[in-house]
Amino acid sequence: MAQPVNDDPNRLYEQPLWADLWFIVGFVLVVPDVLVFVLMLVKSSFSVELTGHAIGGYPFFLGRTVTLAFLGSVLPVLIRRSSRRERLRLRPARIEPGFYQDPVHKGVQRLWDGQEWTTEVKAGRRKDVPRMVFMAGVFFVVSLLLGLGASTKALNEAQTLQGGAAAMAGVTFFRG
Repeated sequence: MAQPVNDDPNRLYEQPLWADLWFIVGFVLVVPDVLVFVLMLVKSSFSVELTGHAIGGYPFFLGRTVTLAFLGSVLPVLIRRSSRRERLRLRPARIEPGFYQDPVHKGVQRLWDGQEWTTEVKAGRRKDVPRMVFMAGVFFVVSLLLGLGASTKALNEAQTLQGGAAAMAGVTFFRG
């Protein structure tokens, strides 16, 4: 039988940062920006004209991506966890008896009698994870398509501008 580490059995179920829903949603929204950044780097490395034009946008793009990652995923999780810790700290040391998630066998609930875990178990609560995974996938695909479309348009415009300047330089060279 699992013995509680603290008086509060809820402390045993703190999930890691990457398992938090806000972190997943924020990460899904930042991944397309990272992929677009890599695409810009790869595409500009094959074109000498694009390299000079695109290199100016890299620090801004990288700074925006890091800021979005921090503000969108890490910061809300840290704020929520600190408020949860504060609530647990202010909670009385004695926890009410009842069914809580089993710290050893995930997926079932074990009865906490106020002193220790008992052998009485019941099926765990069903989480609505598939819907959240579907929504995160939809947001990921939409933001990826928007990011790739915008970056392709920007790269094509830059290439057109650079190509036009090169053509004008050629005409000026031949005119003398």
